[in-house]
Amino acid sequence: MPLLSRLDSTEVKMRRSFPSFASSLLPLFGVALLLSACGGGGTVDDDAGPGADAAVICDTDETLCGSTCSDTDADPANCGACGNACAADEACSAGACVLECGAGATACDGACVDTDLDPANCGACGEACPSGEVCSGGSCALTCVGGTTRCGDRCVDTDRDAENCGGCDVACGADEVCSAGACGISCVAGSTLCDGACVDTTVDPANCGGCGVACGADEVCSAGACGISCVAGSTLCDSACVDTTVDPANCGGCGVACASGEVCSAGSCGLSCSGGATMCGSRCVDTAVDPANCGGCGVACASGEVCSAGSCGLSCSGGATMCGS
Repeated sequence: MPLLSRLDSTEVKMRRSFPSFASSLLPLFGVALLLSACGGGGTVDDDAGPGADAAVICDTDETLCGSTCSDTDADPANCGACGNACAADEACSAGACVLECGAGATACDGACVDTDLDPANCGACGEACPSGEVCSGGSCALTCVGGTTRCGDRCVDTDRDAENCGGCDVACGADEVCSAGACGISCVAGSTLCDGACVDTTVDPANCGGCGVACGADEVCSAGACGISCVAGSTLCDSACVDTTVDPANCGGCGVACASGEVCSAGSCGLSCSGGATMCGSRCVDTAVDPANCGGCGVACASGEVCSAGSCGLSCSGGATMCGS
């Protein structure tokens, strides 16, 4: 056979076999596309049988939602079932959308409440106090404790409650906070704004050392750290470590509150500070050693530093010894 005829015959055979070869690659391309679309921990089943489409297989604790494997127990976009999205202020827990509350608050029947003070949820959700009683410290009682004031049927801290700032029904403006019993646009020296309230992060068990840092149920907050007891110089009063020599809510002892306008100095209530102390906000402090008011009101030392002789530093001076912070 002439050479030209043999070449023509070979070309015809190649053209006939190419479509068959190309079509044999199509299933492989399909598998590759499914693999690229598969999210989560899923895999592709390419042994589903002749003529069957390749399928995404999710892990045992996941559900296929569209082309993505999702944990419907915790996924806020697919909570409990595919496409069931939680609201912006909700989280997905055990397959149900639940209200996400800030530090110190508990979700009860669709609302964030303080179970230490809420008479309808006193100590726990649904635990209502009898008529005439208030909720104080998580227990129903006839009077308020721990330096709180009875306003209607609630015990409130008028030093930092924006709806009862300095007294019952004295509400701060929408852009204000309540600090040391006065409304303002910022917190006074020695306190920090956490979730709409001015708190002392050195002693607040719900914000110990920083906003949202909560201590355990059997712990107290002292010098900005959670522990099972208070550091030297502070006293445990109603789950908080306080300095009874200067704390107006516990002046000289737990629950001994100074009158409005008075300060606590050297463990006694009065109109001014004594013994060389300086009034910063509503407290008498020793600016020579106070790390929140070192050398003057509002002059805070950096983390890890101490206040000695009115100056911030890494160690004490003048023969002094570091105890706590």
